[in-house]
Amino acid sequence: MTMTNFFGLPARLFALASLLLVGGCDQSRDLVPMLVLAKGSVKANGGAELRPGARLTAQRSLATGDDGFAGISLLPGVVFCLDANSRAELLPARLVKHDDQVVEREARVRLLAGRGYLRVAALEGRTMVRVETVGGEVRAVGETMAEIQIEPAERGGAIVTCCTGLIHASGVEVPAGSYSVSENGMFRLARGAEDEKARWERVLAAQQVEGVVESIFSRQRALRP
Repeated sequence: MTMTNFFGLPARLFALASLLLVGGCDQSRDLVPMLVLAKGSVKANGGAELRPGARLTAQRSLATGDDGFAGISLLPGVVFCLDANSRAELLPARLVKHDDQVVEREARVRLLAGRGYLRVAALEGRTMVRVETVGGEVRAVGETMAEIQIEPAERGGAIVTCCTGLIHASGVEVPAGSYSVSENGMFRLARGAEDEKARWERVLAAQQVEGVVESIFSRQRALRP
């Protein structure tokens, strides 16, 4: 004889339902990247000029002109910037919540040309941001600030410079104050930037962009993710 409770459910089914209610539930949703900062020429791949506040839904590819600079919010606490004469493709980002708490964030960008800056704030839960380049994949798994530069076509590679935190480039760890150059689609071992004037200037340039991104973060913190 099957025992039931006052809801009319079999005891085993009722126990399972109770555990699910106590344990909470996960909710996953895709977020649309948003242009939060635009200076100079910033265009969609169809040629239309983009303004701050544009949700990059139908046209997720964008490019900057000679005087252009763009700041894109991929997720709350995750911003990707495009320097002048750069092109990128922005892919959907994913946010997972357990009840009302964010437990996982994922975002992906393809840097097609020029220079991009990735800033990820210190966030609770798991954060994974991937930047795909012709020279290999760059990953940020926590708080970081990095510059990714696509080399001229004849060189066919990329350079990643880490300013804050830690970057993984094709599996190579690139800590703050160091950089890595790709060859044949793979990044090499990281090298210190402090002894090379040109490379250290890139670290300082990334720090300046980091200050710009902090103003974006301050606005994001006023909103719940």
